[in-house]
Amino acid sequence: MQEKLHLLAERGLARCQRLGVELDDASLRVEGCEQRRGKGGALRISTVDFSGRLQVSDPGALQHALFTGVGHAKAFGCGLLMIRPIS
Repeated sequence: MQEKLHLLAERGLARCQRLGVELDDASLRVEGCEQRRGKGGALRISTVDFSGRLQVSDPGALQHALFTGVGHAKAFGCGLLMIRPIS
């Protein structure tokens, strides 16, 4: 399971670059990981809940991601971003 989390975290970090943000590695927390299978096991969706601090490096790319979501499973409620300012 730890290897899967590590691979998912690496993918998440690569995605951050495309989303126009930089992740503070020290603040990264993986709070949940779940895999779901559909009928006959044909469909597989992996979800991971991350939390941490981001710094915006490309506001336009981040705005696009906020309005359109990220990933391939948006139709299933995945790929949503919740971003809030640090208080």
